[in-house]
Amino acid sequence: MTLAWVEDRDPLPDPARAPVPASGLAAAGLDLSPARLAEAYRKGLFPWYGPGEPVLWWSPDPRMVLRCEDFRVSRSLAKRVRQFDRAAGGEPVPEPATGSASESATGSASESATGSASESAPGSASESADRPPRTDAPPALCVTLNLAFSEVIARCARRGAPRIGLGAARAGRDWAEPGAAQGRDATWITPDIMAVYTAWHRMGRAHSVETWIGGRLAGGLYGVGLGQCFFGESMFSLAADASKVALAYLVRHLRARGAPWIDCQQETPHLASLGARPVPRARFLEMLAAGRDAPAPPWGRGRLRADGGLEPPPAGWRAR
Repeated sequence: MTLAWVEDRDPLPDPARAPVPASGLAAAGLDLSPARLAEAYRKGLFPWYGPGEPVLWWSPDPRMVLRCEDFRVSRSLAKRVRQFDRAAGGEPVPEPATGSASESATGSASESATGSASESAPGSASESADRPPRTDAPPALCVTLNLAFSEVIARCARRGAPRIGLGAARAGRDWAEPGAAQGRDATWITPDIMAVYTAWHRMGRAHSVETWIGGRLAGGLYGVGLGQCFFGESMFSLAADASKVALAYLVRHLRARGAPWIDCQQETPHLASLGARPVPRARFLEMLAAGRDAPAPPWGRGRLRADGGLEPPPAGWRAR
């Protein structure tokens, strides 16, 4: 099958109508404008390519999807989340635990895939050498929404921070790598990718969740909101479970918004341990069609509460 080359004025192929191989590589081109990105997500496509390559558009089959109601956490992560719940000033929300048997999948063993290779506890040597300066510090334990998008995407762009196939391992992202491209490194978040998603963030389309420990950014993730759909793009961790805490709070917030699922892109054992399941591409596109134009509350910015709600940013805090 010949790969479609898409000129700037050409439409992207629609996987719902045009044949796309199971690997998911649907088209190539040079246009990565916000308008092109909007078209792609509406069609169930996402960009993934390396330096020196054209923009490659993917729609894998099957598609890994995490339904918010199916989200599972290990006992250790549930304990960590409750610490943040208490700091948020509300009653901790019970989290289902998968038990210690799954700890190797959802705990520290998988963190090298979903975080960075140098992930460590706050204040360790590896973190102190690579952490941003502390300014206008939020509370000691805090999870926020859309307060540090530029920092989050910059962290995710560094070699070793994964793409979301939520928690998978496109090296350098937390989502999984498209099949044939396994083994590439984190350079998929190119300057062009950073620029277009940052522009989308300013337009209210791309969003970040940040985990703060000791007043410093310890982990986070970013993705795209479209109606009642959320597409995970990448996450990073500088402290154990920091990106997973961000994910847990994101799931709660999405449920509060009425958004039922997160697109995780590629199937991985780690994603399965969190409750994600592979969905045939045809079914995923049906879910997308049902949710992309559904009414949804506007995205805000501030501190995420234990119940999934949002409150104003911590006093003195400024977005960056």
